[in-house]
Amino acid sequence: MKLVSFSENDRVSYGIWSENGVVDVFAASTELGEGHALPMDVRSGIAEGDGFVKRIEEAWAAMDEEALDRHTYNPDAIRLLPPLTSLGKNIMCVGKNYRDHAIEMGAEDAPENIMIFTKAPTTLAASGEELPVHDELTEQLDYEGELAVVIGQGGRGISVGAAMDHVFGYTILNDITARDLQKKHGQFFLGKSL
Repeated sequence: MKLVSFSENDRVSYGIWSENGVVDVFAASTELGEGHALPMDVRSGIAEGDGFVKRIEEAWAAMDEEALDRHTYNPDAIRLLPPLTSLGKNIMCVGKNYRDHAIEMGAEDAPENIMIFTKAPTTLAASGEELPVHDELTEQLDYEGELAVVIGQGGRGISVGAAMDHVFGYTILNDITARDLQKKHGQFFLGKSL
């Protein structure tokens, strides 16, 4: 299932990306009644736990053809937002997490211990949104496409075997970096959070 958050005019919602368009399952769930009501946004649903995806599937299955037509949007008629429209915490990142990239960045090999850094939650941007270049702060703005893992169930000291039980899903992340700020400060937060 491909979940998307979107805005249609000034209304923010979420739904399923399907072959016929984006199905606004949140709006449809409010019409279907209390038994099908879904959380206000994807982040709230993830916080509820395992039943969130099942409830989305049930709401989708309960829609008749008329409701499906009424709540399906052509992707050109909506604005895709970040999958999670708000975050409660910083985005956790792992740097130099594979050998070829570490070598590309000037190291001789991948680091023995993982390198953790964060990006500010204010770095989220909608699809097609113009990103500021901050040319008063940086002369070396760079970008990298990354795979982002969306954590569902929290935990600590999670074993390798149980790790996938904590993954809700995946999305893409356009990692914008001011390389000169990153080198100047010796840490990644400022260079990664413009």
